[in-house]
Amino acid sequence: MAMEDEKNKTIAVVTYLGVALLDLVVTQTVLDRGTKYQTVSVGERTEPIASDTPMAVVPEKRFEEVPDPLALIVPGGDALDEHREELETALSNRPDLYQKVFG
Repeated sequence: MAMEDEKNKTIAVVTYLGVALLDLVVTQTVLDRGTKYQTVSVGERTEPIASDTPMAVVPEKRFEEVPDPLALIVPGGDALDEHREELETALSNRPDLYQKVFG
């Protein structure tokens, strides 16, 4: 794979109701600064979503705007377990991504 092709690869970081804000921010920061890949936060809508802090998160793009990411990262910890249903709902319109996350 040519170096130019590598630079155009996108890693999608999923946002969902109750996402662990620190996990989201650290993941994107490390990948943006430590790799040749572009990260983008994705969600069901590009509207504010409550996180596990008083601060809301606004995804950069909707799932359908990132049709074939190189990787799909779902930050979580305990928040992921607590909000699995919301994440499943958010991914319900994207069976390809749902399958990657939930198998």
